[in-house]
Amino acid sequence: MPLSTPEAKEALKAAVEEATSSLVSKNKELLAELKDARKGRTIDPAELEKLEVQVDSLKAELSASQKQAKDSIKNLEMTSKQLQDVTERGNKATIDTDLTSALIGAGVKDEHYLTAVKALFSGQAKIGEDGKPVIGDKPLSEAIKEWSITDAAKHFQSAPDNSGGGSNGNTGGGGQSIDTSKMTPAQKLEYGLKTGL
Repeated sequence: MPLSTPEAKEALKAAVEEATSSLVSKNKELLAELKDARKGRTIDPAELEKLEVQVDSLKAELSASQKQAKDSIKNLEMTSKQLQDVTERGNKATIDTDLTSALIGAGVKDEHYLTAVKALFSGQAKIGEDGKPVIGDKPLSEAIKEWSITDAAKHFQSAPDNSGGGSNGNTGGGGQSIDTSKMTPAQKLEYGLKTGL
């Protein structure tokens, strides 16, 4: 729960009040005793001094508790902001990696086209409630698959490799094909950029 919400502020206020309520009530009790002692009773100077020392001590404890509570609230707010920043950076990296992987899978293999198409979709992509990237109400990979069959997508997609007539197709001339299904998205991206696939 972000600390800037009214609920969080109320919860922190309640925690501070709960933590300092006993000190406040004891302070009031001692002040009342001191007031009664001053009203007409015979005041024992030693008892008066003892009560004044207790009141001063409780005031100092109350002030220290309130300062500690304020410092804790400030630290919580700073930590919450840092966590939010880290989460946003992580979400951006996840979207970028998944978007790159989906676009390469959809045939956008030229580095310049890939950058352009990523720019088109990155503003629309966000992290869904399940923690995975979505575009609109669809998973990112599904949205890219749907886009990949449109006429607009054809302008960005590389032609499929041909392997007929003695050609080696996309095996790089060595006759070996690389199984990209076992690669991480980052490895797929690096492989795609290196080989033009």
